[in-house]
Amino acid sequence: MDGTLCDMPEAGLQVRRLLFSSADEMSRAMHGLEIEINVLRDGFFPYGLLSAQLGECVLDVGEVGASVTAAGAVLGHSVLLIAPLQKAGAWYLNGLSCEPGDLAVFRPGAETFAFTDGQVRWAALQVPAPAWECMTDEFGAPDPVRRRGNMEMVRLAPAPRRVLHQALRDAIALLRDYPRLAEMPQIRQTIRQSLVQAFARAALQAELGAATPVPGFLHGRVVKAAEDFLHANPEMLLLHVADLSSAAKVSERTLRNAFNEAFGMGPMRYLRIRRLNQVHGLLLNPQGLIASVTEAAMRYEFFDLGRFARDYRGLFGEKPSETWARLRGGRGAAAATALQDF
Repeated sequence: MDGTLCDMPEAGLQVRRLLFSSADEMSRAMHGLEIEINVLRDGFFPYGLLSAQLGECVLDVGEVGASVTAAGAVLGHSVLLIAPLQKAGAWYLNGLSCEPGDLAVFRPGAETFAFTDGQVRWAALQVPAPAWECMTDEFGAPDPVRRRGNMEMVRLAPAPRRVLHQALRDAIALLRDYPRLAEMPQIRQTIRQSLVQAFARAALQAELGAATPVPGFLHGRVVKAAEDFLHANPEMLLLHVADLSSAAKVSERTLRNAFNEAFGMGPMRYLRIRRLNQVHGLLLNPQGLIASVTEAAMRYEFFDLGRFARDYRGLFGEKPSETWARLRGGRGAAAATALQDF
């Protein structure tokens, strides 16, 4: 493969190092995805994102210190390649265990559902779909056994895994520590070419038998239908299992199985956690949309304020009033140093 990536135009290189005080802020900054992230516990953590525009590709290196769920979809014009780098607990993507040494390939429009049980770090390369097809022609399409619908999980063979991880380590160190050096045309061309080739070879040239057979995300359609209903009816807050099972046109048992497969929990717990995350986002909103913590809780129909405060602290590690106060300085400013090495 030459350095032009099938005649991809040179679009320069832009590097950003971003720290966020909430997972919601981070979700809006990620490339190639429309996604909603909900914190499950240990929620106060500066979420980090190192982002670099590499021609028409974008590299995002992300770190989340909390346990979270995520639901969304890959943008229709992109292929998203996700390489897990570190994890502290369980990590599932579309119901599949996700390990360092794996590579997840999400094709345009693919639904994405994730669950983490602790700190995770990953690198994601967003590639335009035509460029990915060009890579496929260059390196050869993967064995059909690896592909199920719009997502596949590849267990990398040792050699391509070492090449990919070394390319990522080199790129991250350069982009993080010497962003101005990375602005040089020769350097950015080298970064782009090494990463694109490493990702492509890892995804498309795994050794025979090195791929993890993918049984398919059995309930992806069910979770997608439920999520679509939630987003289409934001005013409906106090929902029941019957409401979502009716929207998804499945039995309540199937709905529970679907949510457990995608998020590691039943639908009612998921709905309550989602509402708590919505309150959290409202308390952090700098535009002053509310006058008090009580107003924020009531807006999302938390009428038992004592239980609300306990559940909120369990998720985010602080009282709602402390989150509210962070808009005026304090703990949030000090936390910005927590990812010095990111």
